[in-house]
Parts: sequence; C-alpha cells; structure tokens
Amino acid sequence: MEVQDQSKAKIGGFLFVFLTVALDMLAIGVIIPVLPKIVKEFAGGDIENAARVTGIYATGAAIGMFLSMPVIGALSDRFGRKPIFLASNFGQAIALVIGALSPNLIVLFLSRLLAGVMSSSVSTAYAYIADTTEPSKRSVKFGILGVAFGLGFIIGPAMGGILGEHDLRLPFWISAFIATLNGVFCLLFVKESLPLDKRRDFHWKNANPVATFSFFKENRKIEGFVLAKMFNDLAQVVFMSTFVLYADYRFGWHTQNTGAFLAATGVATMIVQGGLIKRIIKAMGEKKAMFLGLSAGVVSFFMYGIAPSPFWLYIAIPIGAFWGLNNAALQAFVTSKIDPHEQGRLQGSLSSLTALVGVFGPFIFSQIFAYFISPNAIFIIPGAAFFFAGFLVAVSLFITFKITKNEPDRVH
Repeated sequence: MEVQDQSKAKIGGFLFVFLTVALDMLAIGVIIPVLPKIVKEFAGGDIENAARVTGIYATGAAIGMFLSMPVIGALSDRFGRKPIFLASNFGQAIALVIGALSPNLIVLFLSRLLAGVMSSSVSTAYAYIADTTEPSKRSVKFGILGVAFGLGFIIGPAMGGILGEHDLRLPFWISAFIATLNGVFCLLFVKESLPLDKRRDFHWKNANPVATFSFFKENRKIEGFVLAKMFNDLAQVVFMSTFVLYADYRFGWHTQNTGAFLAATGVATMIVQGGLIKRIIKAMGEKKAMFLGLSAGVVSFFMYGIAPSPFWLYIAIPIGAFWGLNNAALQAFVTSKIDPHEQGRLQGSLSSLTALVGVFGPFIFSQIFAYFISPNAIFIIPGAAFFFAGFLVAVSLFITFKITKNEPDRVH
C-alpha cells in the first residue's frame, strides 16, 4: 500500500511540474513575436540595426543565466526544488513588468538581464524528474516534459502574435500575469521532491560560473556529452536571435504570421515528444534516437536557410520536431552517470553552460544575419545564420557518434 501511495505521489508530482513548465513556456512564448519588433521600433525601424541590437539583448539574458544558474543549482540541492520554482516564477513576473514599462533600450536590456537571472524553472524541473524517476525511465519522462514546451509554444506565440497586432507591450503584461499565476500554482500544488537526507551543504566554491567547468572536470565521464550539447545548444540560439527578423526580411511577416508559425512548431514538437518519443526509443534505443534527432536537426536548419517561400518553412517544421529526440536521450545518458545528491548541481551546471553559449550565440547569429543582408556583404545570403546552425548540429552528431560507440544502447 505504501509503495502504491509513493507511486501516485510521483505521478502527481510530475503532473504538477509538467504544468509548471508548460505555463513557464507559455509566458516566454507570448513575448517571442513582439520583442524583436519593439527593438526594431527603438532602433528606428531598420532591420539590420535591429538584428544587431536584438543579439545584444539576448546576450544580456544569457549573461544573467550564466551567472545565476550554478548558484541556483547548488541552492536547489541544499533547500530543495520547490523554493527555486517559486523564486523563478515571481522573479520572471517582475522582469516582465519592467519590460512592459521600459521607456528605452537600456531599461529593456535590464529587464532581460533580470529575466535571465530568474530563468531556473526548466533546469529545476529536470532535477525534479531525476529525483523521482528511475534512470532507465528518465528519457521517456524528459520526452514527455518536451510536450510542456510544445504546449507553451503552441499557445504562447499565437497569443503574442495576435495581441502584438494591437499593442506590442500587451504580451509583456499577459506574460507577467501568467508567470504570477504559475508561481501561485506551484505554491499550492507542487510537492518537494528532494528528501532531507539527500540534500547537501551549500558552498560558494561550487556556486559560481567557474564551478560549472570544475563540475564537468570532476565528472569526466560526461565531458563528451557536454561538448555535444554545447554545439547543439549554440545552434538552437539562432531561432531566438534571428528568426522573427529573418521572416520579416524574407517574407514581410508581421507578429501574427510569426506567432502562427511558432505555434505550428509547438504542435509538431508536442506530437513527437508526447506521442512518438516513447515508441521511437523503444524501437531503436536511446543511441539511435539521438542520431535520428541530430540528423533531423541538420536537415531542418538547411531547409530554413534555403526556403524560397514560407511553404518551405512549414515543410521543415515536422522534420525539425524530431531534433527533440536528442535532448531527451542525452539527458537520460548524463543523469544516469551522476549521483542522486548532485542532480541539482548537474542541471545547474548544464544550464549555466547553455547560458554561456547564449552569451556568445545571439551575437554570433545576429551578426551573421546582419552582415549577409547588408550592402557590404560579398553575397546576399539571408539564410546564412541557419546554414551555420546546421553545421553546428552536424558537429554535435559527429561527437555523439564517437562518444557513444562503446555505450550500451538502452531500449525500454
């Protein structure tokens, strides 16, 4: 009877974390179609300048994440996961209100910096799953969590696109309300997953950005996976830093067009992560699932870059959705190699690495996009940033193939 009650508690806990992440992604998704447009207004309406400034803004959020993630990861190992969920949601709400009221680029930049500092709910959710799920079953749970991302990015961008047609600031207010609602939801329903006997003392030496790399150095068995993830995460930055302005430049898309496209991307992601990932991993194992996911990522990025019409962008959506197979399987491999009492520190370190990539990524991709649409370019190649992203995923695929050669192919 006790075992049955524990099983129900775990299912209930995962459900609440699933909803927490879905609401968090919804809050983020609402502002995606409008933030570059606001920057474009502040930049005088010039797409080339807006691309460069948008890259700087995304870098600001990533700097905040890079500096805070190791601290947050270590704090979650000391005090538990729920306090981190709460701080993240209410902190995001404050950052979004500041963004909605921002009178200039400086205040808007500071709001994105604060948003980066408080962006910890996703890494905490991964740690929550690691706390409550057996290693052999984690890849499926991580995949289901991907449905939460899909739900947020189905409703969020579509809502933001529609609202942005009326007022570019309105999505910020809606997003702040959603983040607050998410915090209240977490306060009332999410149960703590980390038992007192599995918590570890907080040490500042483990809670700084440099400690991110020392953690990986202490756990060399995951270094190859971390390197592959780094290239993969860098490629993913291209969407947040350039897609809205790329679609504006190529096809004259407004916020509503961009919102509809991102919503369609969310639908495809949800179908793969929620309906297909379990069957795919069961049929071919985690290793082959990673190879399939990364290969799909390469193909989709080149299709985005080539796209002579919006139709090509939509054709690339279902192909790119399979890219998500890689993250679920990789997380399962990595978490199975780390002790239970260090899962928070692991996720904090991985998130910090992702943030470090995000510090440089937006600048790199926005500069590539801005240069290849400028009069100074040797060739006008609007899709150059997406071609570079495809190359990075190809590098990740090569690394993954090499490091998993002697790994058992776990099939569930």
